[in-house]
Amino acid sequence: MDQGPLRMLWFMLPDQRPWRELHWLSLMPRAAVTAVGNPRPPETVDFAERAYFRPTRRFVEAGALAWLRGLDELSGPQVDGHDWVASLELCSLVTGQASAFARRRARRQAVLVWANDPDIPLYRLPPYRQAMRRARGADLFLCFVEAARDHCLALGLPPERCPVVLPGIDTELFHPPAAPVAGPVAIFVSPLAPNKGIDRVLEAFRLVRVRLPEAELRVVGRGPLEDWCGARPPGPAPA
Repeated sequence: MDQGPLRMLWFMLPDQRPWRELHWLSLMPRAAVTAVGNPRPPETVDFAERAYFRPTRRFVEAGALAWLRGLDELSGPQVDGHDWVASLELCSLVTGQASAFARRRARRQAVLVWANDPDIPLYRLPPYRQAMRRARGADLFLCFVEAARDHCLALGLPPERCPVVLPGIDTELFHPPAAPVAGPVAIFVSPLAPNKGIDRVLEAFRLVRVRLPEAELRVVGRGPLEDWCGARPPGPAPA
């Protein structure tokens, strides 16, 4: 029997990175996803544009001090009849909004989780603490790694609502090489932002090159440190 589409609202974080969580949600069987936020994401989903109130850009990603504007005005076929409201990370202020929105509209709520440190300082700051408390009533905490489930359980969330679903891989794009790589090669795949640790990787690889001069480091990613990385190729540590 045809159960019809699974209709979901995805509340975007400001500066949301493309081709990640929203992309995976859009690929679910029967999924009909509407992204809410700004700007329009590149994924093939419906879109309801909403601006953010963002007093400062000092904090990024789930830690951004930002809220979506005008959520109570959402209406029409793009948002009516949606079964779920979803967002990223327990501590994000947008997740706190998603919790309130889901309760008002009698929708189910899902929180997607990467976080793996239940003692992160954000949980002690009033707006983020309030967001996390609101999110405790969510119907599903979808964990992308085992450490994220440990994080949720340490916060006292119900184990039965914290499944681990590892992100899928596009095997047309990512697959083993036709022949094994001859030399030692390390790959760093990440946005090239200060909070992702590329500085530590480069310093560590300098030590590697002392022992293995033939070793290669390949960096895959884009971001504000892209030019900085190119200007500091890893090599042997100075004597």
